[in-house]
Amino acid sequence: MALSTLLFGTPKKQIGTVAIDAFREENHTRTSEVTVYPVETGATITDHVVNNPRIISVSGVVTDVPNSIFGFIGGLIGESKVSSAFNALEKIIDSKIPVVLFTGLKTYTDLILIDFDVTRDVSTGDTLTFSATLQQINFVFTSLIVIPTIGSLQNLAKPVADVGTTVSGQTADFSIVNGAIDVSNTALEAGGIPF
Repeated sequence: MALSTLLFGTPKKQIGTVAIDAFREENHTRTSEVTVYPVETGATITDHVVNNPRIISVSGVVTDVPNSIFGFIGGLIGESKVSSAFNALEKIIDSKIPVVLFTGLKTYTDLILIDFDVTRDVSTGDTLTFSATLQQINFVFTSLIVIPTIGSLQNLAKPVADVGTTVSGQTADFSIVNGAIDVSNTALEAGGIPF
């Protein structure tokens, strides 16, 4: 955590550890997808709605005007605030590590910087004018369970069972193989039709 953050609090606009002088525009996007399955009658049915990850797009400006005494001293002895912000934002997109975004409406966590575009021309001067798009990611944690092997299940099965006499007077002949019932040798009749 930066010393200036400890002394003066969190800046109102920030991407990761990069303080932004102003967001000229913020776009907070939430979308959902409705599942659609066609059925025989030609209609479609829906059984679920999936919320897509949040997408936040910002247009921001960073200037060389110091926003604290520490920024003024840093600008005198090191790289400019604009260069520092540009390099830090490039490191964020290259590192692929989730960051926190502080906007005027909300603080978002677990965002990945997926687009970073800088525009410089005569009118922007020595400022960093940029647009950035961040996408929220969802983490999933897996767990490991132990599944018994087929060999240990075979000991639980009974080999051949006498199920008695059927209606037609024939005896069912089946066996249990690998935990499943094998009726391939059965000569039972259902309604006079062998199956």
